[in-house]
Amino acid sequence: MTRRSIQSVRDQWITQSRLHFSDSQPRRVMEGLKIFFKSITVEPVLLMYTMAIFLEMSIFQDLIRTKICFQETDLYNINLCEKLKNETLRIVQDQTNVWIQYYNLVLYTVAIISTLYIGSWSDKFNKKFPLLIPPLGSVLACINSVVFSCFIFYFPLPVLLISGTISGLCGGTVAMITITFSYLSSITTTEMRTKRMAFLEAMLFIGGMVGFYVGGAVLKVVGFANAFVLEICLHVAVVFYILFLIDDLKPQLSRDSERLNEETQHFCQKFFTIHHFTEVLQTVFKYRLGNRRLHIILFLLAGALLYYGLVVQVDLLFIFLTDEPLNWSQSKYSSISALKLAVCGSGLLIGMPVLSRWFHVPDTFIGLVGTLSRGIGLAVLGFSTTSSMVYISAAIFVFSEIPIPAIKSVLSKLVEPDEKGKIFAFMSGIQNICFLTGSLIFNNLYPATASFFKGFSFLLAALLQLFAVAVFVFVHRDMKIQHTNQASELLTEPEDENA
Repeated sequence: MTRRSIQSVRDQWITQSRLHFSDSQPRRVMEGLKIFFKSITVEPVLLMYTMAIFLEMSIFQDLIRTKICFQETDLYNINLCEKLKNETLRIVQDQTNVWIQYYNLVLYTVAIISTLYIGSWSDKFNKKFPLLIPPLGSVLACINSVVFSCFIFYFPLPVLLISGTISGLCGGTVAMITITFSYLSSITTTEMRTKRMAFLEAMLFIGGMVGFYVGGAVLKVVGFANAFVLEICLHVAVVFYILFLIDDLKPQLSRDSERLNEETQHFCQKFFTIHHFTEVLQTVFKYRLGNRRLHIILFLLAGALLYYGLVVQVDLLFIFLTDEPLNWSQSKYSSISALKLAVCGSGLLIGMPVLSRWFHVPDTFIGLVGTLSRGIGLAVLGFSTTSSMVYISAAIFVFSEIPIPAIKSVLSKLVEPDEKGKIFAFMSGIQNICFLTGSLIFNNLYPATASFFKGFSFLLAALLQLFAVAVFVFVHRDMKIQHTNQASELLTEPEDENA
């Protein structure tokens, strides 16, 4: 073969390779995008619902604070209420704490029971119907908030407790998280579950970031009532998405559950029987092989400690930042909240898949890393006396939200297929209890310690995260021991049979 022919063959091969690459690369990208979009199910539901709830959260506390300012100072001007100082500021802040505490007491007390039932319904009947309950309840609660905002000078603050009661009866955010995670765990494999749950958990923070930012911006322009109307529109969009784009899933029932469904034909018996409550408790406390019951209980304990680290931020961050010496405005509070949520969402979307898929880090170790991130972030926030320190704490929180999806992923692997909704419902019940008791503790602790150290509550929550770290370390070691024992038993069984 001549040099010219060799060169011709080489050029032809290079040309074909380039054509093949240029042809196959876009095709691979398109196929990857098709697979990605086909795999999307309940993620937009949680994204839009969280966006609406965090939009409300960014304005609801300010609505209470504004109403108290009108009552205590006779200053019927929102701009003047943002410039309070000294003793007047302290009175308004303390009263705001009290009414936020009342609202949370109503919301979480009612939601503790309703969430257990809604989670059990998703295991018993179908996965789609329970998804509609929280957004429909939120629509009714928002209507009440709109009416209060329009007549803020005339209506007393207890009228806002009606919104908390309605949201609690319909489960609220905690029930929505329970049902979406239960739905996702039913359609994912064990290998992909941690990654998919991290992506679903990230929807909380992306939606929260957008909700906080939009809430702070919209409130300046349109006021309280129109901001709540925008929230109603988002909840209605969630309802339509569920109705037309979410497939119904029939649960995988055990024989006992099938028999119970056949025996209870009446509507009220099926939906409101005490068996829904008792089965949730049995899911947690019944005996399981390989120390699984102990692991479930310890993971739930770690989740409770992590929730206390969250509730102190939800309840006190606004009061802490708008108090002296920081004296932040509501819009600046919304901005840092959105930034912190964006940072945490990035940790979920990038950090958790990298640790789980590329480095094959076990869920227990992922939870350990995230708990340390939360504990250190809370400590830095507690010592913050300048805006720079607040922003540094937001950066440290980057991995603080990965422990919860890690716990949920492990729990879904430790229980049976028809128990996933129940175990998530129990964890949501713990979340409600933690938010209820945490709100009572921290909202009373802050005024009592603000005179000598305003960050005391954050440091106490940081200390609780150390106990959660100890739980992750113990369970990680014990699960390795149990896995080793099971492997050795499998190896010795053939020898015993041959003997």
